[in-house]
Amino acid sequence: MEPQVVIPVASSAASAATAAASPRSDNRPLDYSSLLLSLAEEYVAAAHQLGSAVGLRAEQREANRYSRLIAMGLGCIDAVLKNFRLHPRTEATLRFRYASLLYEETENDDEAEDVLSKAITLCERNRLSDLKYSMYHLRSRIMFKSSPKAAFRALDHLIPDAEAYKHYTWVYSLRFLRASLSVQTGSHAETGHALNHLRQIMSLAETRGDTAIYVTAATLESVIHLRNGSPDAVEQSQRAIAAARSYQLQTEEDEYPQVTALLYLVDLACSLIKFTPEEASTKMKMVQQLADKCKESRSWKADGSFVILVEQAMGNQEAVNVTGGIIDKAPDGRDMLNFAWLNRRDLYVLTYLFSSVVALMKQDGKADMFIHEGLKAINESGSFDPANAPKEESLTHASSRIKWVTYVRWQMRLCRAFALCNRAEWKSAKACLKSLSSDLSSTSLEVPAIIPQLCTYLEGVIFQGAGDLSAALSTYESLTSQLPASQSARSAFSAAADVATLAAFNACLILLDPEHPQHERFGELAERLERLCPEHPNPTIQSAYHLIRAAAGRNNEPMTKKKVWLQQALHKAKQAGNSQILAVSMAFMAAEFFTNILGEQAEKSAKAAKTLASRCKSGLWGVVAGAMFAETLEKHGKGREAAQMRAEVEANLGGLPEGLREKCSQG
Repeated sequence: MEPQVVIPVASSAASAATAAASPRSDNRPLDYSSLLLSLAEEYVAAAHQLGSAVGLRAEQREANRYSRLIAMGLGCIDAVLKNFRLHPRTEATLRFRYASLLYEETENDDEAEDVLSKAITLCERNRLSDLKYSMYHLRSRIMFKSSPKAAFRALDHLIPDAEAYKHYTWVYSLRFLRASLSVQTGSHAETGHALNHLRQIMSLAETRGDTAIYVTAATLESVIHLRNGSPDAVEQSQRAIAAARSYQLQTEEDEYPQVTALLYLVDLACSLIKFTPEEASTKMKMVQQLADKCKESRSWKADGSFVILVEQAMGNQEAVNVTGGIIDKAPDGRDMLNFAWLNRRDLYVLTYLFSSVVALMKQDGKADMFIHEGLKAINESGSFDPANAPKEESLTHASSRIKWVTYVRWQMRLCRAFALCNRAEWKSAKACLKSLSSDLSSTSLEVPAIIPQLCTYLEGVIFQGAGDLSAALSTYESLTSQLPASQSARSAFSAAADVATLAAFNACLILLDPEHPQHERFGELAERLERLCPEHPNPTIQSAYHLIRAAAGRNNEPMTKKKVWLQQALHKAKQAGNSQILAVSMAFMAAEFFTNILGEQAEKSAKAAKTLASRCKSGLWGVVAGAMFAETLEKHGKGREAAQMRAEVEANLGGLPEGLREKCSQG
């Protein structure tokens, strides 16, 4: 979730309009325009006091009350605009406030555009350039909802005007907005436009000495590269991170903690995508330290808003007061651009999520702790605990906040299910997945496609782990159909393609058995994987692919090739730090090359397979490797050790699901 360019419109615009109305004296009649505007603000404030509760509980009665209060506030402003003659600046300010409320609180976008069109004409007639930019900024956001291209054309026409008049603060603001809107389209062309506008910002900021603006733009560029998912996305992202850090040295790290936190998280994401566990672990510690440090930061407001300093002032204080929260003033008169991101509690939640992912990657047993603390923080947050909710916020803002936290909560619960599967706790994993699937089916939110895909994959893993291979294979089939045709047909890191690839690996392991009724499908599935996996950026996927190639043992291929594939599987598994694939690869090596072989190397190989299986805490592979080691010990005349190992295998066998116990007993 990257910082947004615009924060919700504050009530300063209407306050300015109220202040501009003629004050009442004891000898003058009541000023109805001021009274109506005061009432409008009271109605809106009363509605916003309900915003968090309405967003959280979604009770129709409270929602209706919220809507009535907003409608009454809008009605008061509309009455003033229609029935009173106002000073041009006052009228323009009031129209801006009215349009802002229509945009944020209603679906009346056409009416909001009409209000802004009249206000822009008024600004141009009276040379109110500060207000005009604010209105174009808002109108572009409104237009984007129905016609992104029209919004882009409007901004592309406005930015050169701001540059010509040297209104550089507005140049920054409008380019940030253009980049933000472009990214939201998801199109490749618009992603290019977004990057271009950020680089234009960086170029101007470098020329003018606006270091903080430069660092912010470079950080957002790194985010966009990762979202893009091109083959060189990680490299491009890290280049942008390096550019940001080179200029960040000229500022205090504590000055802009939100930008620093985002920079750290993007850098960590690069390591996760490259699948470098040790590097990711080091970066994760830095993120955790920063999150702890941010507890005391005064720059981190409760609503997640923050400001970025522009070194030179745009205009006077009056001009800034009516920008609707887009631009602010520092005490020394310099301009500041307003942004909105996460509050401190949500940063902690995100840190716990990343920490759990890193822990799962390293398989160090800490994932459960991070998941538990993350879910606890979510449940205590204002998104789920009314006692900690903001006292005043719009329903739009509350809904957006709750939606984001709910998505993170789903991801946390998926991590918990994966952690349980890693430990072969199949019953607990099944219960966890069932609970999550139930919530997903009943939610009114739009569910990201990757979450049901991961749920389906986990369902197949649980079936397979419990020994129900028929159900597992049937479940995987719904995912393997989504395999890309080739590596070039997928992005550098497509989550959906990777889930399909993992499902195909597991399906291959089932179909590998020559006695399986669908064994003939193995060859076709293996060929599809062959087009995808050798050049995959994730070493774990490469390792799994080479292991399956080695296990397949095609009759028309020499033993030397099988050895090469196995060596590559071991090498990539070590590189990724994947103890489970190491254990499986070592067990396969012992079975393939040292069965019925006497000698020190055969015993060492079987012992290594057993040690690795114990280390990855896999009950199944502990039984398989233990049985192999016991047989090897017996052949080497070590009957007592062999008997002890068989007793251990029997004890572990009792802990396996019934379906697996039967297959292990038969094998």
